[in-house]
Amino acid sequence: LKPIWLEDCPTQIVATQSSVRPWQRTSACAMDCCPCFSAFFGKEGYKVPGLPVPTKQGSRKPSEVNAALRPCVYIYNGQRFSSKEEVLAAMAGVPRVSAQQLGRQLASTTKVEDVIASLFEHYSGGDRLLQLHEATCLALSVAATMHINVAAFGDIRHTFYQFDTSGDGSLDIAETTRMVKAALERHHLGLSKARDHWHVGDSGEYLSSTHKKWLPCRVLAVTGDGSVEIDLKRGAYLSTATQLMHLRRCGTQALHSPGVPLRLVQAPSWRPMSEKRVVIVWNDFNWQPLASEGWGPLDTEKGAQLFRGLAQKSGVHDITEISRRQCTPDGIRNAIFQVGGRCGPQDVFIFYYSGHGDKLKDQDGDEDDGFDEAICTVDAVGRCNPGTWLRDDDFSMYLASYVKASTVIVLMDCCHSGTIADLGKPIWLGKAAASISGCR
Repeated sequence: LKPIWLEDCPTQIVATQSSVRPWQRTSACAMDCCPCFSAFFGKEGYKVPGLPVPTKQGSRKPSEVNAALRPCVYIYNGQRFSSKEEVLAAMAGVPRVSAQQLGRQLASTTKVEDVIASLFEHYSGGDRLLQLHEATCLALSVAATMHINVAAFGDIRHTFYQFDTSGDGSLDIAETTRMVKAALERHHLGLSKARDHWHVGDSGEYLSSTHKKWLPCRVLAVTGDGSVEIDLKRGAYLSTATQLMHLRRCGTQALHSPGVPLRLVQAPSWRPMSEKRVVIVWNDFNWQPLASEGWGPLDTEKGAQLFRGLAQKSGVHDITEISRRQCTPDGIRNAIFQVGGRCGPQDVFIFYYSGHGDKLKDQDGDEDDGFDEAICTVDAVGRCNPGTWLRDDDFSMYLASYVKASTVIVLMDCCHSGTIADLGKPIWLGKAAASISGCR
């Protein structure tokens, strides 16, 4: 840890550079009690002049950071706008994208990535990095290009920090691409799901992961995208996806009691299934430099062959298989989207994975142990690290949102996969789902 002292500060608060940004780590406890803090840190979460910026190879120097703090512009239809209101005025009369249309656009990975790449060239400096305010302008410009209501697109601050895997307060092109795609996916989920509409002053209950119980709360603020600030978590906004699991009206029946396993329910009566559709994903990590780094080779190809044979002997004709370098987050998402979209309500969708699994620090407070489960996916050039992995939050959202079958079976032959399908989340309501894992 590198200590970064606030010079001439009477309270001598110290921030530490770690996997969590120092200004994010310290501001919650120190902003209100230290008279110097607001002079050194901006409310938007990025650096302002006056405090040395933690640097590393490839990171911006303090002078570059300060220069980058000038206001960003939004780009729509080749024109530049200084505010979201101007963008909305330019979009007047343009039909907003529907959930189905947005889903089709997201399935076209190349199209979305081309839009992000072209805008990245504008917003990034010579260091090829984006800060929070730059990434925000880029994300909203992408949303406008895709005919999304930018006023309802939401605050991407949490998503920005989620994909800042290096912890230096900036994103490169790969991190930016994944951040924008995640924001688009969450917006797509919000278009597809019904939710409560909260107003300032409303009373409710918040499910605390720390106390493992519902606590009374009051709504302090509501943003245009439906995110809310509550008195129990001042300064933090709960997205609509988080609200589904952690926020409810007073007296509303909970999905289940915190800390208590979900109760087994009686299975529905047997009914004939029209089709079984299977996605098989396996990775042996048998290429350099992964093999020399200890990732592989694994014997996953043999397991995939056995499962494919079992599926074929069981009468399954719709089998989609991806392997090795194809096992990227986008590769898995597209396979689920394509096969899940072919399903009818009476079909059975089966997902099989064999490879590495791991865990990542929880980003939204939905994990009792403080860690998300993750599939160890690779990036487009075959690298594997925490920045390339697929979190359980996104994996479960793909399964619950894209698969039209009412019955979903998940088979995971990897570590840290016991709750990787997040079956306790409200997104699974209305489906019969089972997840079988060989590891907790």
